[in-house]
Amino acid sequence: MNRKSDFFVRSDPEEETHVTFGKRKSKINFVEVRTFLHLYRSFDRMWMFLILVFQAMLIISWHGDGSIFGIFDNGVFESILSIFITSAVLNFFQGIFILSYMLFLFSSRIP
Repeated sequence: MNRKSDFFVRSDPEEETHVTFGKRKSKINFVEVRTFLHLYRSFDRMWMFLILVFQAMLIISWHGDGSIFGIFDNGVFESILSIFITSAVLNFFQGIFILSYMLFLFSSRIP
């Protein structure tokens, strides 16, 4: 352990805004901007799963049988297969969302 390294040096509050030790600056006033788009992008698979499970639960509960084994009935099973169509639509919208988001980020970097 090198006790003379920069890690163990205490800086004064007045010196934090100035350049210290060559070209290095201390990290101050750094705030990460998190928007709804960032939060959605972090949890997009979870949101899709919740939407699909909610659709399946609605189909099973509206069937009227009330039994969990009612999903093996032909009518209910065919209705539950609509989840795959919903999944394809959600994946399509997610692709459009990601494409538009990346274009927005790319266009914001061009001077």
